[in-house]
Amino acid sequence: MKILSLDVSTKTGWALLHDGQLIKYGLIKPPKESLIDGDDFSSNRISKIISFIEILTDEIKEIILTTNPDKIVIEQTNAGVLSSRLIQKLLEWIHYRILIMIVSTTKTYPFYISTSRWRSIIEVKLTKDQKIHNKKVKLKQEKNKVTVKHLAINKINELFNLDFKIKDNDKADAILIGLAFWRLNYGGT
Repeated sequence: MKILSLDVSTKTGWALLHDGQLIKYGLIKPPKESLIDGDDFSSNRISKIISFIEILTDEIKEIILTTNPDKIVIEQTNAGVLSSRLIQKLLEWIHYRILIMIVSTTKTYPFYISTSRWRSIIEVKLTKDQKIHNKKVKLKQEKNKVTVKHLAINKINELFNLDFKIKDNDKADAILIGLAFWRLNYGGT
């Protein structure tokens, strides 16, 4: 079973797993050109957004056509965590356009998984000690907050013998999304 997983955003991580084993991964990063400065919905801005979305969608379509996955899984958007209405709207537009492309290209529907669900399956969660440490960081008693991004990077490096850094978090999340989907639906470990 080949699974293509996507962590869709303005930088989109992707991964291809076959029977739970990592085959390929990458990052799609179209040029942003002032996409997310302010909440301006001028004609010029919308034109840039449409161009950006089409570039991103075309690159994902090429990955689908070259990898021929059996299933495609996408991380759901997280409502209310973004600082800008434009960013939230941009993500919704990106997800919609990718959905339409996937259905028209593959004649199937992608699967969606929430961030909390895949993190639970993969066991990417802060320990009690890490939560205590983070409280001390907030009080300026300690440094270097531990985030779920750190945990995802550590998990990827452990499971797949990679050397990812924090800057690789979009790729790491895409890999873990695919692995969680595999474990959830096919019982893989």
